[in-house]
Amino acid sequence: NDLHYIMGPVAICHMIYALIVAACLFGDLFDSRLCNGLHAMPLRKEGWLLTNLISGFLFALIPAVAGGLVAAIALQEYYWIALLWQATSLLQYVFFFGVAVFSAMCAGKRLSMTAIYCLINFLSMLIFWIATLVYQPLLPGVVLSEESFSAFCPVVSMASHRYMDFYYDKILGGYFRGFMTQDLHYLYICAGLGLLFLALAWLLYRNRQLESAGDFISFRPMRMVFLLAYTFAIGSLVFAFTGVF
Repeated sequence: NDLHYIMGPVAICHMIYALIVAACLFGDLFDSRLCNGLHAMPLRKEGWLLTNLISGFLFALIPAVAGGLVAAIALQEYYWIALLWQATSLLQYVFFFGVAVFSAMCAGKRLSMTAIYCLINFLSMLIFWIATLVYQPLLPGVVLSEESFSAFCPVVSMASHRYMDFYYDKILGGYFRGFMTQDLHYLYICAGLGLLFLALAWLLYRNRQLESAGDFISFRPMRMVFLLAYTFAIGSLVFAFTGVF
């Protein structure tokens, strides 16, 4: 079995899991009663946010360690491959969790948080879709490259990357060909962006108004931006299925 093929699709699992973890940890911000009650307690914003961030990373680290131990036992003398696999998967989680926390700080409801989260993750592919549907038919001979847009969509890129070339069979044994250096560099960049999103989330949380709990978007200057983004997204969907734009 070529184990490296399951490293990419794990990114899809992390994308969904990070959203669920962030929505549960920061759910107090979406209910006005819970939000006011929480911030009425003698605690600092830094402590509350840091506690939730540590909890969020532990929710990924503990299953990764458990799964890595099981995989290490199955791989026998190639146990170190399981450790490398889990290390790459945790870097994927750093990006998605950072985006999820940032989305939670921008939103006042779980529904809007999910919409912002999906918009950030699939923005480049949405632009590609709109350009293909609307502008490409007006430019004969011009064909847009999907690869150029997918490079800015971490979900698509991570799902197609392999990170390392390893083959293992219980009877024949295994052999390791090496790392995919370019894929690893992309993963490091995504993990760095995840940390940047966490820093931006902290800045947003410091300026967040408690009365924004329950609002679709918690920051007024951002409402027009997301309104335009949602309009383009819904418009492209309507055009794709009905042909009317």
